[in-house]
Amino acid sequence: MPSEAKPAVLVTGATGFLGINLLHALSLAGVRTMGLASNPLPQTALNSLAESGPLPVVELVDVRDSTAVSEVFSKYRPMVAIHAAAITSSADRERRSAQAIIDVNVAGTQSVLDACTASGVQRMLYISSGAVYGEATFGTESVGETTPAVPTRLYGVTKLAGESLVRRHSELHGLGTVTARLSAAFGPWEYPTDVRDLMSPMLQLATAAHCNETSRYVTDTKRNWAYAPEAAAAIVALALKPEPAYDCYNVCPQSLGTCEPWVERLRGAYPDTGFIAVRAPEDATVVYDADPRRERAPVTADRIRQELGSGLWSTHAASLDHYLAWLKAHNPNDF
Repeated sequence: MPSEAKPAVLVTGATGFLGINLLHALSLAGVRTMGLASNPLPQTALNSLAESGPLPVVELVDVRDSTAVSEVFSKYRPMVAIHAAAITSSADRERRSAQAIIDVNVAGTQSVLDACTASGVQRMLYISSGAVYGEATFGTESVGETTPAVPTRLYGVTKLAGESLVRRHSELHGLGTVTARLSAAFGPWEYPTDVRDLMSPMLQLATAAHCNETSRYVTDTKRNWAYAPEAAAAIVALALKPEPAYDCYNVCPQSLGTCEPWVERLRGAYPDTGFIAVRAPEDATVVYDADPRRERAPVTADRIRQELGSGLWSTHAASLDHYLAWLKAHNPNDF
């Protein structure tokens, strides 16, 4: 990929949690950007993006519609694509809509790959997930990119299948590809959509506090919480890197954190709201993706640190402070 000029970038899933953060990161990087999504941008996100530069065009297209996806790519001819469109599914959705999850996360990925090749895209960055590691993410042994990927839930299964499609498509067609395995994330522009079933504990707690509702939560163990704006900036830098050294990168901070410092910040910001620690997840009002009492394995991100430098992430405390300030300016119930 040429390094002398910043190429145009197309983001799929552009109006979701990560997608909006990617649009902001690309705007800050001075990159001409367009998006593809099944839902329009929230007005608050449009207003924010307008303050940072030219608004990206977002085409409303379902990634399962391969013809429509190809038409968008042919229309804009981006040099780089970041494929973030996915259904982040709960167990309940797995039970009732497994085929739809597979269609979006697997068949949709193939549609984007085919469109990339047909339109002359030089680099496709695929957003995968730490969910591909399955049970390896619990315990004390660190998890790196070479840790065997054995997902236990359909979301992780489809993400790993997408990785395999990306790798094979690259071998067959010469498309430059790279995979970013994102850890659990929180931060600005997280909001409920019809393709994302579970919000982070941070947003659940903040939303309840904003409504003056008491939250019952479980004191969680430490994990690699990625702050979404910083994760998006790292992903954009990786997508624009002329010659990445690897084809797969964990995207997460090295430091571990819990939700407890977030509760303390919310107590200060909302002194009339109750926060009650409980022992069992079934007694909590906060819903978790897994038992928060289980010890989490540290996820290593040496590759991306070597590739992009050590200044990618702020401390967990600084991220929480920044997010609280952001939420004070953005009502989480307005999205």
